Amino acid sequence: MERTLIGDLFGAKGFFVSQPGDDVSNPQKALILDSRFSSLEIHASGVFNLSITQDVNNTYFISGQRSWAALGYNPLYYITFLDQGSSVVSYPPQITYINGSGIGNLSLSVGSAGLSINFYIEGGQAGNRRPRMGYVIFKRPR
Repeated sequence: MERTLIGDLFGAKGFFVSQPGDDVSNPQKALILDSRFSSLEIHASGVFNLSITQDVNNTYFISGQRSWAALGYNPLYYITFLDQGSSVVSYPPQITYINGSGIGNLSLSVGSAGLSINFYIEGGQAGNRRPRMGYVIFKRPR
């Protein structure tokens, strides 16, 4: 059972969150969050790959950036870290471990025209990972 969905539901793209115990893809109760309403319009959304580089000390540096048309203000956002190597989904800034390896120097910045994320993992746990970042950027309510 899934409680959150970024994508297509009810024939519309959006961000959806169901109530506890209710499957978001076939909800039996009212949704907690439904971005189809004009008070929470989506400005940009997507998923992108994060880059991994390794240094000689077996430390993996992970980073990524995404941009969109400038809004003129810092938006409300939702971001998800997807660790495809282990099918783990995490929600920054609560990312503290990836496959048992602690992460360090987590830096997440979301602004008017883009986002960036940077962190590192010490140890040999990142080599087979394909980290990705999912995001939804919301417009200011009218």
